[in-house]
Amino acid sequence: MSTVERRRIAADFVMAFGGGRIDPQWLAPGWTCHNASLGQISGETYLVGIADVQHILPSLTMTVEGTFAADDRVAVQATSSAPLPDGTQYRNRYALLFRFDSQNRIAHVDAYFDTHVANTQLLPLVRERQRQRA
Repeated sequence: MSTVERRRIAADFVMAFGGGRIDPQWLAPGWTCHNASLGQISGETYLVGIADVQHILPSLTMTVEGTFAADDRVAVQATSSAPLPDGTQYRNRYALLFRFDSQNRIAHVDAYFDTHVANTQLLPLVRERQRQRA
């Protein structure tokens, strides 16, 4: 698989945060994520978090501003925007680093973003959603 195809998969993964579907074929068994707010988590936990965000922010728009690929890694710079349930605007900036396995599936994602914005505006809503689901 070319770096162009890896870049497309990584960009599509990020765009899927905005209400799309993450294709399970993109993901290596046992894939993991390091999230700036939550630390090291399983891929499964990350997908549940994405689903929670999609439920809370159904109008979330992700914009990929650029990608860079070298060897088995792809970096994606992106922004997000969505109205919060109280009507205020949620906006954040992201830098994600994807590492692909030998079969060109995502093995790990490092997800960095403005934790102050995420932790004050979004994380309390995610935690409430998790309590409701429990």
